[in-house]
Amino acid sequence: MPSSTKTQRWIDLIAALLSNRLPSSFERLAREVPAYMADGSVLAGKPSASVKRTFERDKKELHAFGLPIERSGDDGDPENGPGDPSGSASSGYLW
Repeated sequence: MPSSTKTQRWIDLIAALLSNRLPSSFERLAREVPAYMADGSVLAGKPSASVKRTFERDKKELHAFGLPIERSGDDGDPENGPGDPSGSASSGYLW
């Protein structure tokens, strides 16, 4: 059974995905999930490897529960991770 912290992070991620009508970049989603903001790297504009790993793990675990999070569009900037930081309709994550 997931911890209450993990469950809250999942709920926040799902809410962030549902609140955006267009695909969202990782950076945009990370700003909407308080747990991803905890180490300050997202706010500084350069999400840490740890935050990115947590996001990837959350995606995988939610998929196992039947809630897939998919990429849309091109790969974006490899330095900042997938997706267009502007959150344009051509690239990003969606439900």
